[in-house]
Amino acid sequence: MTSSACAAEEATLRFAAALGAAGGWEERPRLAVALSGGPDSLALALLAQGWAAARGGDAIALILDHGVRPAARIEAGLAEAWAVAAGLAARRLALPPGQRRSSAALREARHAMLARAATEAGALHLLLGHHLSDQAETVLIRALGRSGAGGLAAMAPVRVTKAVRLIRPLLGVTPAAIRAVLRERGQPWIADPSNDRGGGLRATLRHAMADGAGEGVQVRALADAAASHAADAARRSEAVTALLAVAATLPCAGGVALDRARLAAAPLADRTAALGAVLKAVSGRALPPDARALARLAAAVAARAGAMTLGGCLIAPRGDTWQVTAETRPSTPSPVTPLPVAPRRAVIPGPVTPGPVTPGPVATVAEPAAVVYAGRLRRTLEVVPLPLSVP
Repeated sequence: MTSSACAAEEATLRFAAALGAAGGWEERPRLAVALSGGPDSLALALLAQGWAAARGGDAIALILDHGVRPAARIEAGLAEAWAVAAGLAARRLALPPGQRRSSAALREARHAMLARAATEAGALHLLLGHHLSDQAETVLIRALGRSGAGGLAAMAPVRVTKAVRLIRPLLGVTPAAIRAVLRERGQPWIADPSNDRGGGLRATLRHAMADGAGEGVQVRALADAAASHAADAARRSEAVTALLAVAATLPCAGGVALDRARLAAAPLADRTAALGAVLKAVSGRALPPDARALARLAAAVAARAGAMTLGGCLIAPRGDTWQVTAETRPSTPSPVTPLPVAPRRAVIPGPVTPGPVTPGPVATVAEPAAVVYAGRLRRTLEVVPLPLSVP
C-alpha cells in the first residue's frame, strides 16, 4: 500500500470514528454537507456519502455562492457537478448581494443559511470541513484574543444548535491526508491561493507556521492543547452546571438572577466559568467575554461591588441576588489583537482574460486578470478541463 493510500485510509477511519463518537443517529441518517469545492469540503462530502449510504441513508451537498467575486459562480458550478457525479443530492445557495459584512457577520450569515437549508432538506446534521490545521490556527486566534480555557478548546467536534447539529468530523485529520483521500479517488478539487496569501489574522498565522500539510509539531501541539482544554472545559462544565442549578433562577422580568451568597462561596474558577456561561446566554453572543475581564467580574461579585456591565450585559445587585440582563445599548465585542499584515496595492477592475489551461490533479479557479479580490489580491483564471458540464 502506498503512503497516499495509507493516509487516505487513516483519514477515512478517523472520519468514521468521529461520527461514531458523535452518536445520536437515526435509522437512515441524512447528512447535509457544506461544500465549496475545496479539498476539505469535497473530501468531507465524499466520505459522508459513503458513510450514510452504508447505513441506508444519504447526503446532500449545500453549495453556497458568497457572491463576493466573479469566480464564485464557477466554483459553485464545479462543486455541484462533482457532488452529483459522486451520488450526492446538491443544492446551490446564494447570500443576498450588496451587503457589506465583517468576516464574523459573514460567517454567521453563512452558517444560518446552511442550517436553514439543511432543515428544509430534512437533515438533522450539518457537516463542516474544518481540519487539524484549522483547529491549531483557532487556538492561536483565541489565545491572541485573550480567551479563557473554554475558548482555547477551539472548535467543538459536535455543537447542537436550534436547527441542526454542527459536526466537524475532520478535526483530527491533516490537510495532507484529506488531499490523499481525493487523489486515491482521482477526484479534482478547487485550490484557492487566497487561503494562504490573503489578508487577515488566520491567513497570517497560516503563513507563519508554513505547514501546509499539517503534519508538523506546531500543528500537533496546538491541536493537543485544544483537546486538553476541551477535556478541562467538560469537567468545569459539570461543576458550573451544579453551581447554577442552586444559584440561578429565571425571574419574570427576563435575564438571570444569581444568588449572591452561593456565588461568592463557590471556588473562583467555578464562579468565573458560571458568570461566563450566564453572560453568553443572556447576551446571545457566540463566545463569553475574555478571561481577564471575567476574572475581574468574579472578584467584584465576591466583593459585593455595585452595578457593572460586561459582554453586552448589565450585572446589578438587587436584594440577595445579582440580576443579569441584556444591555439595551449596542456593545462592542472584545477585540482580537491583529498581527501586522503587509499592505497590498489594489487593482482597478478590467476585462476578464482567461489564462492558459494547465492539466493536473487539481482544478484551480481563481479571479480573472485585473479583477480586485477582496481589495488585496490579483489572480488569473486557470481551470482544468473536466468531462463535466458547468452551468
